[in-house]
Amino acid sequence: MNLWLFLLPLNLIYSECIRLRCNPNIIAAIVSTESNGNPYAVRYEERYSYVLSEEEIESHAKYNSVTNITELVNQKHSVGLMQIMFANMRAQGFKGSFAESFGQKENLHHGITFFNNLFDRYGNSFEDAVSAYNQGSPRKNKNGKYSNQKYVDKVMKKYRFLDSLKPYWKSQES
Repeated sequence: MNLWLFLLPLNLIYSECIRLRCNPNIIAAIVSTESNGNPYAVRYEERYSYVLSEEEIESHAKYNSVTNITELVNQKHSVGLMQIMFANMRAQGFKGSFAESFGQKENLHHGITFFNNLFDRYGNSFEDAVSAYNQGSPRKNKNGKYSNQKYVDKVMKKYRFLDSLKPYWKSQES
């Protein structure tokens, strides 16, 4: 049984995807895999190195009344429904506090925008974009499989299931 489907804020996912011109089924599959629908999910990625410059870190720290080290550490967290890296939200122009990054609409907006950029960058391939969303780029092993093939397979399985439910999404458009 696909009980995971009932944990997702489907109407919010759908409305943000329509607004940002993205397939809601792939985003729902990513949300399910990343956070299981928990808007307060958070994970520290100690080895994450794609943070903003020192000047940008200082600027955001000052704006949000936190120390530079707090801002740096925050940028190494994946947050919210989409488990988007806080540094990626910052790179997209998010100015708010770390706590504000958990807002469902805000988190979906930045996660979907990030996914759309990956989708465009990697030739409109869901598999490549999903792999890159999880590991930074769609790296493959010598055997031609993604380095994170289990993750890609899990998301794509959920995507195919959701895609078979197109009447649900269509019924929401009226």
